[in-house]
Amino acid sequence: PATQTPVERPMRKPARRPSNLIASVDDPISLPMAIGMGVQHCFAMSSGLVLAALIAYAATDSVDVASNLVRISMIAAGLGTILQSLKHGPVGSGYLCPNLPGPTFYPASLLAAQTGGLSLVFGMTLLAGLFQALLSRVIHRLRALLPPEVTGVIVAMVGISLIGPGISSIAGIAPGDTQSTALETFAGVSTLLVMFGLSVWGTPFMRLYCVLIGVAFGYALEFGLQIVPNTVVDEFRDSGLFSVPDIGLPVAMTFDATLILPFLIAGIASTVKAVGDLSTAQKINDEDWVAPEMRSIRKGVLADALAVISSAVMGGMGQSTSSSNLGVALATGVTSRWIGFSAGAIFILAAFVPALAHVFVLMPGPVKGAVLVFVACFMIVSGMQLVISRLMDTRKIFVVGASIIAGLSVDILPSLYADLDPTLGSLAASSLSLATVTAIGLNLVFRIGVKRRADFVLEPDEDKEAAVVKFLHDKGALWGARRDIIQHATTALVEFVEASARSGSLMEDIRIDAHFDQFRLDIFIHYTGPALPLPDAAPSLADMDDEADQMQRLSGFLIRSAATKAEATRRNNQNTLHLLFEH
Repeated sequence: PATQTPVERPMRKPARRPSNLIASVDDPISLPMAIGMGVQHCFAMSSGLVLAALIAYAATDSVDVASNLVRISMIAAGLGTILQSLKHGPVGSGYLCPNLPGPTFYPASLLAAQTGGLSLVFGMTLLAGLFQALLSRVIHRLRALLPPEVTGVIVAMVGISLIGPGISSIAGIAPGDTQSTALETFAGVSTLLVMFGLSVWGTPFMRLYCVLIGVAFGYALEFGLQIVPNTVVDEFRDSGLFSVPDIGLPVAMTFDATLILPFLIAGIASTVKAVGDLSTAQKINDEDWVAPEMRSIRKGVLADALAVISSAVMGGMGQSTSSSNLGVALATGVTSRWIGFSAGAIFILAAFVPALAHVFVLMPGPVKGAVLVFVACFMIVSGMQLVISRLMDTRKIFVVGASIIAGLSVDILPSLYADLDPTLGSLAASSLSLATVTAIGLNLVFRIGVKRRADFVLEPDEDKEAAVVKFLHDKGALWGARRDIIQHATTALVEFVEASARSGSLMEDIRIDAHFDQFRLDIFIHYTGPALPLPDAAPSLADMDDEADQMQRLSGFLIRSAATKAEATRRNNQNTLHLLFEH
């Protein structure tokens, strides 16, 4: 009886819609709402366009080349957003999780642009995208290597990584402009406060469009205070209504073996970030969410990889899922995947309308900074919620703490990494990259020596309830078990101990064996004495001959209710109670 019998992973229960959502993932929405929310998400997606421009300017001084790379990156981001929103078929997670030019690709792409120009960026990005596509096929087998504390750290670090550029932009500080003015800071802080206020105290309509209204307010304030540079006004005035980006297929590509490692790391970081973002999307849409649903994530990672490949082939920057947009969805309470189709189409359309593209590309720094800080708040908290969704022990504390410290050190003390070899330096090129590598590495190291089976014997003279609680809590933290599962198991075992004390035999020989994997927790209780009944229904007074029998049957019913499955066997005066808790 102590041999664990394998069971298949149970079918996931239908998601229970959280009360704070106005429209959940599969809810249909009106066309006006789809367009309005799509435009709002496009503003958040545009935060990555500045990275594409910086990469272009690292390889060339041509404004036309930079503009073209940005517009092609917009097309790729729109395609990725649409693919990600697909629910049926081999591609797409079925969640609202838009794409943007990825910050995970920026360090490696910048190095490639400085080394071999844009052709090298395109070639190495293609390799990274193909690598991501390969990872998507096996990501479900790597679930044990990407526990919630690792994905939570990555999601939180995405939010933390937005703090620097967000605060700098609010103050009006940008590349080539290191002077902050009081008016710029006032405009940025005012825009942020408007977004906060609408999200907290606004009407349902204002909450829906808090980011869009905030951006419009920021633009109006910037122009009203006359702090928008004249060049920006000229760019808007001279931009045309329609033009086709120069895709130029087949795009020129070159490759460099010395850059393989940086781009593979970028692909891994982007994949893990997608896992974290899609896990967050699942959590946002399910009140009872407890663990990632890997089939949806596997299809979502493939959609992300196809966005990277298509961007490289057309001549754009590497793409990744947008944590910022998840923050917008959570803030507005609208997570319908139909918005993904709208946002993707609008972003693609904007690439063909220079004037519309300039609204995103030339967004004033203080306004862009307000958007970044607004969504950073949600991403940091969402990441921490993923981290604490499992019990923590010393190993996990070090994984989380050391990874965040390592990531923050890049921003706090960048001089520490200034003289590293370019290959190693790519690991520390951003706080997100170093935190990701550290989290994955430490998680692999600290898995050494972790046994997935444990047993102990309840001594006659010890506090059995306290011993049971300590045993399950310590092992649950070591294994990374869910809090609610350990709580259910603790309830069942404490009830068993109380029942054993009432049985009269004291059950002096009680041995508990526990087996854990990522899908289930099995507990086997071996004891002598009277067998504990396990009724399917709560006992009633009419069915009981005496009070003692009633209490024992009630304990058995409570134990059966706490476990997913309970089975009792008896052999040679030895009882075995098997409790299964699906994880």
